[in-house]
Amino acid sequence: MNLSLSTWAARCWRRIVFRWRREQFARELAEELDFHRERKEAEHGRAGVEPQGAAEWGRRQMGNMTAAREECREMWSFMSFERLMQDLRHATRMYGRTPVFTGICILSIALGIGGNAAMFSLVNALLVRHLPYTQPERVVRITGIYPRAALPFFRERSHAMDVGAVSVGSEINLTGQGVASRVFGSTASTNFLSILGASVAMGRSFKVGEESPGADHVVIISHSLWKDRFGGDSSALGRVIRLNDVDREIVGIMPETFSYPSARVQLWFPMRLDPSNFLEYWGTEFMPLVARLRPGANLAEAKGEVRALADQFPKHFPLSHAARFQREFNGCASPAGYCRRCTRQAADPALFGCGGSGDCVRERFEPAAFARHNAA
Repeated sequence: MNLSLSTWAARCWRRIVFRWRREQFARELAEELDFHRERKEAEHGRAGVEPQGAAEWGRRQMGNMTAAREECREMWSFMSFERLMQDLRHATRMYGRTPVFTGICILSIALGIGGNAAMFSLVNALLVRHLPYTQPERVVRITGIYPRAALPFFRERSHAMDVGAVSVGSEINLTGQGVASRVFGSTASTNFLSILGASVAMGRSFKVGEESPGADHVVIISHSLWKDRFGGDSSALGRVIRLNDVDREIVGIMPETFSYPSARVQLWFPMRLDPSNFLEYWGTEFMPLVARLRPGANLAEAKGEVRALADQFPKHFPLSHAARFQREFNGCASPAGYCRRCTRQAADPALFGCGGSGDCVRERFEPAAFARHNAA
């Protein structure tokens, strides 16, 4: 039945008032029920029924008086809420009598809620929430680790992808801005932000050519480092800080939500590509490669391309150091042949490349959703 607004408001007001006028409502209800019962008894008395029988017949015709009182209370008050409060009071009294059992119950519930919350956060971060980049489905990761020399090799020869790299990072000394401290920084290719589809919050990204020796004295800092060391001052752009005894100019500040390759990284500076420095170019800072599919390219094309490039890359190691390369970098007596055999034996469309860990490592070319796990 549709009720008018005034009727609905009156009923709500009566239910609210009932909480403070409970005794008056109960007394009025008892008087009304007694009135109707006495009328029934009087009717039976006038019909010639004895007083005792008239009272009995009157009670029978009135029905269950307790149920009638409960039905009236349902109409007058918020009985569901009152029953809930009664149950809570009863539970509090019962748990108060057994404190040890109560503590175990509370601890179990807390652990259950905390575990479920942590699991949901993990699943949401790894599987549900999209990567915070532009067109994240086109960002891919070449698993495994490669020396710096692999970056220009893959970048110049790839037709399906734009290839970049970001090192896992390491601790470095920060001076020239307050008290000296240790921060976590990564070297990155100048195009790493465009590959990820991210952008700086303030300033600019790296420019083409800043990977060259002498032009790499710039740095991009994280939002947290900007807040902690510079107090969120926009004039931090253009300042010079000293990182491991190298002066670098702050050219950009990342958004608060950006964290790649991990949340530990507080700054990024260009990955210097100097073929004349053999140790730096070929022998240190092995890292995974990250790429973005070019317009019109698909994952299948990129997989085939990476297989071929991973097979060709060991052959470009300087001939004067070939024996050392085979022994220390490939970990294989016949690196290219072994990798080809591994590829032929693969059950899925995967590539097998020789990484710098000293073993012939199985490498897969996967969408960057896998990189979410790697970054966490």
